[in-house]
Amino acid sequence: MAGAALKLAGAALTSPFGKFHAIEGTYDSTIALWDGGIQIAGGVPANGSVVSNLVRDRAAAVTGLSAANCDFTMANDTANGFVAAERTAKGGLHIASTQAGAQDRSASVGFLYPQAFADWLLANTDAGADYAIVSTVWAQRTRVQGASNTAVQPLSWIAAAAGATSNFFYHSQGGLPFPNSAAAPGFVVGQALPAGVMASAAMQVVSAQGWTGAKPSALNQAGRLAMLANVGACAGWGSLNYNKAPSFIIYRAQLDLVDLSDAAGSDRNAKAATMIAALNAQLARDFGVDGRFAGDTFTPPETLKA
Repeated sequence: MAGAALKLAGAALTSPFGKFHAIEGTYDSTIALWDGGIQIAGGVPANGSVVSNLVRDRAAAVTGLSAANCDFTMANDTANGFVAAERTAKGGLHIASTQAGAQDRSASVGFLYPQAFADWLLANTDAGADYAIVSTVWAQRTRVQGASNTAVQPLSWIAAAAGATSNFFYHSQGGLPFPNSAAAPGFVVGQALPAGVMASAAMQVVSAQGWTGAKPSALNQAGRLAMLANVGACAGWGSLNYNKAPSFIIYRAQLDLVDLSDAAGSDRNAKAATMIAALNAQLARDFGVDGRFAGDTFTPPETLKA
């Protein structure tokens, strides 16, 4: 890992992970960000289109990639008729999957890391214990999964093509963080979404410091193996979610690559928890009275996609 690039200048300042940046809730450690309240224009991006990474310049500085290789590619399967998407009144991305029983292929909508970015993530993971990836997604479940679905697709992941729940850096199957306990390989901090249909958004947190199971030799992004955020049925969870995937609104998705070399053991987890507490407070304010996402409206999921 390019440790010098990941050292957080100003780590002793007011932010737990270096100085704050222009967008609230971002730090020196933040290398990927989509925020529907900021990126509200343009409707639902078309499949294959480029979606700006709001911290692309910081990502380029950390990774050494071009800024263009730090943007996202839109994965949008609405054309196959099994998933539908809309932008909510306040900018959230609402994605609803069919419940009709005819689905026979993967269908999802989300933000794909470009291949060069995925290659960099793979090359620079599992290299030691002085850093962690922390994924945060602000999401609201608007329809629960079908009764037979016991493997709900994650909202965010970096995982192998084969045996994704056995060989992964992180994922959030069923809305739960994996790794998910201090005894698990690479666990730092985690936070699950509330169960059931949600009246408002909450934040999912997944983190890792190393691979669980076998680290793959490549992350082929044609198979959508590294996603900032995604809803529907694809990758290792595709066929498991045909006709029964839940519906979600994605409001914000962020990836931080944090240097933990100045903290150890419980102190390391506490440092990560400080960041999560700050983001939870930001979410509560943004969805609270007079917040930027307060009173958001959207099409009922059964109307958006039966």
